[in-house]
Amino acid sequence: MIKGKLKVKSKKLKVKNKFKFFAFVFLFSTGYFLPFTCLFSAPPTVFSLLSPDADFISTNTKPFFDWADTTDPDGKGITYAFQYSFFNDFSSYNQIQGLSYSSYTFISDSLTDDNTYYWRAKAVDADGEITYSGSRIIYVNTSNSLPTGF
Repeated sequence: MIKGKLKVKSKKLKVKNKFKFFAFVFLFSTGYFLPFTCLFSAPPTVFSLLSPDADFISTNTKPFFDWADTTDPDGKGITYAFQYSFFNDFSSYNQIQGLSYSSYTFISDSLTDDNTYYWRAKAVDADGEITYSGSRIIYVNTSNSLPTGF
């Protein structure tokens, strides 16, 4: 353990979309400067949903979902996840992850008829940084059912 006063000076620099923090610690008791660097990753860029439109009524239980591509400012790869939920806050949701494309179509599973779903996409870079799209509502109604009570 080194005793004495400690003085810290730092400077934040943005280099090639990565955030580097350079700092020097001056130990008064020894007269030495101790340099150190911290490197932080940037999350994927913001992206939007393309289709289906908001408040879309699907007559198919396996609709096609599409969103804009995103990029990683650090130049690393991106994977996507498709999330859907009965709740607008996504407090409980289903997720299909590890997608290499910015779209998803249900193949073996499907959405349930006569339900409202909220959906969104998630982009994850190689460093684990995450960016979410906004969310939209889709209504699934494959046939017009008679009102209850008949």
